[in-house]
Amino acid sequence: MPRVECILGLGGGKAIDTAVCLQAPKQLWLAGIGDLVSKLTAVKDRKLAFHHQGTSVDDFAALLSDASVFQFMGRPDFNLDGVQRLATSLMLNGVSMSICGSSRPASGSEHLVSHALDALSNRPRLPGFQVGMATYLISHLHGTATEAIRTVFTRTGFWDAIMAEPFSRREWRLAIERAPSMKNGFFTILSMHDWTDTLMEIMEQDALLKNCFVD
Repeated sequence: MPRVECILGLGGGKAIDTAVCLQAPKQLWLAGIGDLVSKLTAVKDRKLAFHHQGTSVDDFAALLSDASVFQFMGRPDFNLDGVQRLATSLMLNGVSMSICGSSRPASGSEHLVSHALDALSNRPRLPGFQVGMATYLISHLHGTATEAIRTVFTRTGFWDAIMAEPFSRREWRLAIERAPSMKNGFFTILSMHDWTDTLMEIMEQDALLKNCFVD
């Protein structure tokens, strides 16, 4: 049976059964994609933390985290090869966290928004959906990778899954306001300015986001 294997730390070989993944609900596949693209904004946030607070940056870990995303985004297909690429990318991102001893290559402002949603939402979604949507929003603030994320979400059906069950615009506003305080001392782009109105405006004006939120 096809497997993707990777050695992680002292724990020995870790395997992902890709045949099982292909039979799983597609929602889980899409959530994995949402989690993967978040590394793009997480790495940017970590570099901001270095410049503003002196938080250490492991350049190799950051490079590995970025590379783990782009190797999948080039061919984000829901087939055996696509599942293998997604699984490998997520495991390599785990390696990048192990290298630097921190979750920062994988978790930034987009995860803070998702954590806030978990705390206040009447019906929290799979973290990958929350994180993926927050990544797309935060990418506008960083001015990077927005089109690439938009494209991979379109090709994989991520947008369709969100539009089938739109998020609450009110809950997202509250989550964005609360996000900077979710983790003490965790500097991200959300620490620099109150971006709430800016992000809400993006939700209203972006052609795809319009249909992903309801009042």
